[in-house]
Amino acid sequence: MPRNQSYTNSTAILAVLLFCFSVVSGCGNNSPIAGSWTTVDGSIIDGIPFKMNISLTHNSDVVGGTAEIVLKNRGDLPDDPFQLTEMRFDGERLSFVSLTFPKDRDECLILHLKLDKEHLKGTFREIDNAKENAMEIVFRRE
Repeated sequence: MPRNQSYTNSTAILAVLLFCFSVVSGCGNNSPIAGSWTTVDGSIIDGIPFKMNISLTHNSDVVGGTAEIVLKNRGDLPDDPFQLTEMRFDGERLSFVSLTFPKDRDECLILHLKLDKEHLKGTFREIDNAKENAMEIVFRRE
């Protein structure tokens, strides 16, 4: 085998291995929403400052994620992140439901967000025992 052909074969094998590694490791996933997001400063619910962190995954048509809320002076929120459900992403708009108390089906959060460069902006609705609060919310990528 000529030396140039051996070099070409080695280069092709290396290129295939790098491609496979990027797909397996997620480097090939260019999802605009995958990753960690947190609310911008100044988010308030029921007059109390809060911070919401969401961690999103997006592979092909499957979107998943968890959320965590840090709310001062309110100890009734779960300490661990909770699962996001009914997730939908159409390339620009993201929506999901979050049961803050998985055992209490009467309380949930519903978010409708739009991707705007490096921010997710939209509405945050808290439904709690038949009362509903709505507010604007903005997340930035961490």
